[in-house]
Amino acid sequence: MLHGLTGEQARVFNSLPKLSRADLGDNESCPICLIDFSDILDETEASETALGCEETASFIQGVTKLEGCGHIFCRQDLHVWIQTNHGSCPTCRHVFLEIEVVEDDESSDGGEYMPSSDFEFTEEITLDLDLTSDEEDDDDIDVEHPRSEDGFRSEGLPDDFEDNLMDGSCFDDGWTDEDMDLDELEGNEDREDGGLDDMDGPALDEHEVNL
Repeated sequence: MLHGLTGEQARVFNSLPKLSRADLGDNESCPICLIDFSDILDETEASETALGCEETASFIQGVTKLEGCGHIFCRQDLHVWIQTNHGSCPTCRHVFLEIEVVEDDESSDGGEYMPSSDFEFTEEITLDLDLTSDEEDDDDIDVEHPRSEDGFRSEGLPDDFEDNLMDGSCFDDGWTDEDMDLDELEGNEDREDGGLDDMDGPALDEHEVNL
C-alpha cells in the first residue's frame, strides 16, 4: 500500500499526468478545494526544493488531469478521492478506475450480526441513592399548631369556642338546672320504695325476728 492506496489504486494514480503551468490553460482553480492552481504549483516546487527529491514530493502534490474526460484537479484532492474508494470523476462521474466493492461480514451472509462466543457484554449501572435525605427532612419538620392570643389552640375549633368557654355555654348539653334537680329527686324516691322489694332470700318469721 502506497500513501494509503492499494496496488491498483496507486498504479492508476501514479500514471496520471503531472501538469505544468503551460498545461493549465484557462483553468484557474481546483473544483474540489477551490485553491488556485498557480498557488498549488508554487507549493509543490517549494516542497521539491526542500526535500531534494522530486518523486517523493510530487507523488501527492501538483496538478493532474483525468484521462478520458480531461477534468483537472489538484493531485492531493484526487488522492483522497481515490483513497475513499471512488473511481469516477468528481465532476462528470466518468469512470477512470474500477473499484472492487468488498462486502462486510454483516451484508455478505445476508443475516443479522451475531457476536462471537468470546464476546463479553458488560453493563454497568450506577445507582446514586441518597438514603439520608428523607430522614434529615423528617427530623427538620416542625409542626406548629396555630394558637390564639390567649394561648389556646384554635385549629379545628369553632370560631365562637373561646367566647363560649368564657361564659360556660360550651358545656351546656341542653339540660337546665331545674330538670337535673327533678330527675335526681325522682331517682331517690324510686330507690327508697323499691329497696326492700329488690332483696332476695326467704322472709323471716316473727320468732326469728325476736331472736
